[in-house]
Amino acid sequence: MGNYGVYRHIRLDTNVPFYIGKGLNKRAFSKRDRNQYWHNIVNKYGYEVEIMLEGLTNENAIIKEKEFIKLYKVLGYCEANLTNGGEGLSGLKHTVAARKKMSDANKNRKRGPHTLKTKRKLSKALKTAWQKRQDNGFSSRPKTRSLITKQKISKGINTYWEKKRLKT
Repeated sequence: MGNYGVYRHIRLDTNVPFYIGKGLNKRAFSKRDRNQYWHNIVNKYGYEVEIMLEGLTNENAIIKEKEFIKLYKVLGYCEANLTNGGEGLSGLKHTVAARKKMSDANKNRKRGPHTLKTKRKLSKALKTAWQKRQDNGFSSRPKTRSLITKQKISKGINTYWEKKRLKT
């Protein structure tokens, strides 16, 4: 058993899938690294996530992703899938030569545009902002996810379990 899953994104206006994908963990809920067609549909109509399969190996997930894309494309869906699937880089292992090349490139690059004066200004601004937060009763660091994002993720997960419960 693996940790990969296959998911589909469904348009809210027509309730038809417009994207099939595979990935690890919360990839199904991520908006990063999506193509422009995907973003256009999401921005205009919204979407919901449905996890179709879970607990697959990478190889099995690729096979299932290709099968679902082929099936849905025949039906005229999945307009945001620009390929037939399986092109993702999950599980990619760089060769020793590639790792050395990347390491050398990072060693020779500039380490940022900030002068000592700029660093001091940034530090002072952050300290002031932190002090204002504490004065207003916020004692901890700000959270990385907004409440709205958490609610969307929760809604997607709850919708998945609700549909799964209704099927049985």
